[in-house]
Amino acid sequence: MIDAMELLLACLKQEPAEEKVDRLKCFGREEWAAVRGAALRHGVEPLLFYTLKPLCPVLNIPEPVWSSLQRAYYSTAARNMRLYRELAGVVATFNRQGIAAILLKGAHLAEHVYENIALRGMGDADLLVKKEDLLRADRELLRLGAEPGERVRVYSRHSHHFGYRLRPSGLMVEIHWALITSLYPCRVDEGGLWRRARPVKLGPEQAWVLSPEDLLLHLCLHAAKHINEITLRDLFDLGAVLRRYEAALDWRELAARARQWGILRAVYVLLSLTRDLLGSPVAADTLEALRPAGFDNRYLDLVRRQLMAASLDRGGVKTTLPAARLWMYKGPGGKLKHIRDRLLLSREEIALMYTRPADRWRVYLFYYPLRLAGLLQRHGAVLWRLLRGDAQSRAAAARTHEITSLGDWLLSG
Repeated sequence: MIDAMELLLACLKQEPAEEKVDRLKCFGREEWAAVRGAALRHGVEPLLFYTLKPLCPVLNIPEPVWSSLQRAYYSTAARNMRLYRELAGVVATFNRQGIAAILLKGAHLAEHVYENIALRGMGDADLLVKKEDLLRADRELLRLGAEPGERVRVYSRHSHHFGYRLRPSGLMVEIHWALITSLYPCRVDEGGLWRRARPVKLGPEQAWVLSPEDLLLHLCLHAAKHINEITLRDLFDLGAVLRRYEAALDWRELAARARQWGILRAVYVLLSLTRDLLGSPVAADTLEALRPAGFDNRYLDLVRRQLMAASLDRGGVKTTLPAARLWMYKGPGGKLKHIRDRLLLSREEIALMYTRPADRWRVYLFYYPLRLAGLLQRHGAVLWRLLRGDAQSRAAAARTHEITSLGDWLLSG
């Protein structure tokens, strides 16, 4: 049976061209089709094209596979050019009003880390603003004609960003005032992010980016938070940062900050995988210094397995995270707490969700029942299959719970 991930890693591994050619020249049509499928699933088609382009004349890559990779590369470049142009317009508007904005994730990585905007696709644009500037940023985006994802935008217990769709392009912009929701036990010092931020050019405009250490920590935090859908692109982002700032990274400061944030486990696991699978420049003694006390290698194996699977569930059986967590809680106490946390939101959160005034009687008479009906609509079918004892549904729920619990563990120490 063809292992598509192993084939893809063989194509992307950093090694001398002669060795890579010797490794890849025996690939046939079936192997190349598997490589292309894995690259699509992991979001690295542009990287694969860029890596293989110098070797293409001596490799027997089928034309449909090569054409697909080529299209992915140039379409990513074209889309990112449009995105950066529109993002520069947003930043220019913010600058006129004295609103500083830090470019996050892809908006930072594609141009300033990969240094080739065709190599790193972006689904949307993420900006970090100071909490005190949030309302002004919201007002300026509305003046630009952006359509907000929530008509009523208020702080709630666990919110950390608002979403907007720019017109007429449809570009999604997320405005963050924190890097992660308070649902997780880790805590990020946003004030420190701003003190260490560095100015960059976004077209003719000035924007800001995270320091190299903060960028690396943010990428680890984001990958751990989304461990259920982790892909090779997450590791390549880390690898690109490591190569770009190899000589400048302050590893002692990075380790201290990872402990302060409570994400040392995530940092150690993800940098270990980046080094092992991609050959990224992390010295063995540096990695050992990041190893949490009493670390169990089983967790490293679990993340590796999830990366290789690149899928939350198996066998085609669908489940939902809230239903899986509810089912896997042992005893009625845990189940009741989960139901309470999912259903009994604050009145302000109910107002945000249903865009209605948060007066008490309407919330209790109309909107909590409406919330319950919505939850049953989304998760009821899965819960019913679990209650009936469907073996595949229970296996999928157990797998979902295992992976999300792994994410919780990574972000709790």
